[in-house]
Amino acid sequence: MSSSGGGRPTRRILLDEHLSELEDRAELSAAEEWQRAQAWATWEKIKAGDVPEATLGELHAMVAKARRAAAARPRSR
Repeated sequence: MSSSGGGRPTRRILLDEHLSELEDRAELSAAEEWQRAQAWATWEKIKAGDVPEATLGELHAMVAKARRAAAARPRSR
């Protein structure tokens, strides 16, 4: 590289991008760990019988409600 420092802005941009990627990965790892913990806690509740079962009719009703809510939302472009 030349001693004029012409590459410094480019290196700074690349370093900033790399640091952003590392931070994004750390956030993703933390989110995945939280999700795993939530899933494990739910599984433990299911095994212990602490979670009531939903009937097929209740599931259909929940899906229908979610579809109606989704259809009522304005679509963004």
